[in-house]
Amino acid sequence: MRLFVAIPLPDAARDTLSDLQAGLRVGRQVDPDQFHITLAFLPEVAPQACADLDAALDEITAWPFDVAFSGVDIFGGSRPRLLAAMVRPSPELDTLHRAVQGAARQARLTPDRQKFKPHVTLARFGARPPASLADEVQRYLSDTARAELPGFVARGLTLTRSTLGGGAPVYDDLADYPFRPLPEGWDEA
Repeated sequence: MRLFVAIPLPDAARDTLSDLQAGLRVGRQVDPDQFHITLAFLPEVAPQACADLDAALDEITAWPFDVAFSGVDIFGGSRPRLLAAMVRPSPELDTLHRAVQGAARQARLTPDRQKFKPHVTLARFGARPPASLADEVQRYLSDTARAELPGFVARGLTLTRSTLGGGAPVYDDLADYPFRPLPEGWDEA
């Protein structure tokens, strides 16, 4: 199985990012129902390892925290692979990322070792993008440079299976891991 552990987005954040996609005229847009922030990608997982990962993820203790966006950018440099809403790094997000990576190692899995750049993928460009891609992406980035991207409160994790086929990947949530309630007396901003 191909799995990933992610922070799901609430409807309001999905709606805002979906509206942001409207100005992009190239690439394959990601369905808003698939928006998420990946904390670990695990390309090959056996069923028993999935059960071990589930148990390890269930042991993570985290509380709700604010997630903020820091604009839109591309991955892939002069040959863009994808367009993403970038997530502002935070101590809470970094701590959660390390905890998820540790849970994967505890389940004897090796998460993808790419540098952690928290983001929400908005569109993918494929292996053979059109010649007009660079100009269109630059226009889009210029148009969205001042876009207001309101943040949200992260409230949990999901363990999701990703199945590849002829089109976009199909995602199936296997388990949810809600964060702990905030301690009494703490106010959620």
